[in-house]
Amino acid sequence: MISITKFKILDGNKIYFNFSDQSEKTIDFAPFIGEDKLSKPLSDPDYFRTVALYDHRAN
Repeated sequence: MISITKFKILDGNKIYFNFSDQSEKTIDFAPFIGEDKLSKPLSDPDYFRTVALYDHRAN
């Protein structure tokens, strides 16, 4: 399974990702941020920069 190994939060609601298969991708999350209760806080740049990865692997 390919996983995210590193990421860097960029300006404009974008995140640059490095993956375990050595691939890289920048994703612009702006189209996914709306007026709903869940995504609207992400429109605040300071809040968006608090994004973190969740490790869901079982021990």
